[in-house]
Amino acid sequence: MTMTNDSFNEIEKYLIELGISSGADSYSEEELIRLEEKYEIDFLEIYKIFVFKYGNSTFENDVRYRPLKQSHWTGKDGLNAFGSFFGFEEGADNLEENIKRYYDRIPNSIVPIADDGVGNLICIGIKGNHIGKIYFWDHENEITAKVMLNEKEYVGVSVDDYWENIFLIAESFFDFIKSFEIEEIVNESDIDSKIVSEKMSDNFMAMMLAAKAELEAKEKNRKEKKKEN
Repeated sequence: MTMTNDSFNEIEKYLIELGISSGADSYSEEELIRLEEKYEIDFLEIYKIFVFKYGNSTFENDVRYRPLKQSHWTGKDGLNAFGSFFGFEEGADNLEENIKRYYDRIPNSIVPIADDGVGNLICIGIKGNHIGKIYFWDHENEITAKVMLNEKEYVGVSVDDYWENIFLIAESFFDFIKSFEIEEIVNESDIDSKIVSEKMSDNFMAMMLAAKAELEAKEKNRKEKKKEN
């Protein structure tokens, strides 16, 4: 337990540097025990300490993380986008609701603990060789969709055996948190220069800047709503 506490203290210092805000309330251990018993989950102690204090937390800064195995969602800089951690508050980021929602869509050796804001999951291993490891689940390539599209090579393949859309992020929750980085803010003047240098059309530049502004507004609104809750 002492080693676990030391590890948590280290990642907590890093989380504070990244600008994390603590959850609205502290949660009872009984609530997590009930969840573990209901879904036959045994979370590692370091994650339990984290979710009690930082479940449903937001970051003051935009942050991304560096996965061990990249997917088509990974940027050219090797970083993945991050949305929010799940916790015990009601709503879209409720931990139990997300476990229930994806129960038959992801292998039973992992459970979702966060998302990237665009439908993909960040999961933690809870069984076998996967215990404690952190994974990225790509919603665009899940087996349910392949079966619905009648892709014959996947007929008879179980969700538990299908890992084509799952990518290793980190060997541990500790390593996952330490892989976070504050996203660099790109000035619009830099974007303009890049567009000019690549001789892009004025219409394309306007569309890109409008899309960027819309995404920033949506993200700002999401964070403000989470803080109000």
